[in-house]
Amino acid sequence: MPSCHSLRMLHQMADTLQHCKTQLLISSIFSQHHHPPQAMYTNYILLSTLNSYAAGLVHFTNFCDDSNIPEEDRMPASESLLSHFIASHSAGSVGLCSMKTWLEGICLWHHINEAPWQGHAILNRTLNGVAKFSPIESIQPKCEPVTIEHLKSLCHHLDLSNSFYISVFAVACVAFWSCCR
Repeated sequence: MPSCHSLRMLHQMADTLQHCKTQLLISSIFSQHHHPPQAMYTNYILLSTLNSYAAGLVHFTNFCDDSNIPEEDRMPASESLLSHFIASHSAGSVGLCSMKTWLEGICLWHHINEAPWQGHAILNRTLNGVAKFSPIESIQPKCEPVTIEHLKSLCHHLDLSNSFYISVFAVACVAFWSCCR
């Protein structure tokens, strides 16, 4: 019998495809306000990822406000400002993955606004150093592997007369068999 955790993972895949539909709507709205090259940056990003990116922008803005950083120094943000943000705002409170996601959001915001991204070697060293202080809770345990039994259970619980659920099952099968090579 498939574990509840593995079934949740497969059902999350269905949710992800539903979020893609929402993402297309957001992208079409976004492209009305920016030039097409900038709009393309968001076309391939999941809504949940955009939400994580937005959290990074909020944290960065709050950090800059609290530190009295002038608006003109926030974009393009210098590598020292980005490093200071990561070192002082996230050390010991969030994991490396969250810090990287925050920076990816700030980087995307720079690209959308055609500002040069200046996060390079010093920022990477800062990330590596701060990651050593990441809380233990931020490290997720490995998931149980997905098995053929999980695929059978998914197939049994999906309405395969619905093209959306056929797509969900097809993606699950492709992902499963691609990993089994």
